Amino acid sequence: MCYSLWGKKVWKKNLAAEPTKARDVYIGSFHNSCQKYANRFFKKKVILSVKHGFLFPEGIVESNYDVSFGSISPDIISINEGNKL
Repeated sequence: MCYSLWGKKVWKKNLAAEPTKARDVYIGSFHNSCQKYANRFFKKKVILSVKHGFLFPEGIVESNYDVSFGSISPDIISINEGNKL
C-alpha cells in the first residue's frame, strides 16, 4: 500500500521539531485517515513524499520542506531518484 504525504506538517505546530519518522510528519486529517486505512488493511506500506520519494513509515524526514506535486521546484524528487527504493 502506498499513500502520500500531504497536508499540514508537524513543523507547522512546532518550528523546533526534531527530525521525525515519516509516519508522524503529517498531522492533517486527510493523512491521518489514509494512515489508519493503510494500517488496518495492509502489512507493508510506503509513503510517497514529493521531496524524498518513497519512504518506509519508520524513515526519517530531517526537516520541514515546502514542495508539492504540481509546483516547480528543484527540490522535487526526480523519477530516477524516486526509483531507488
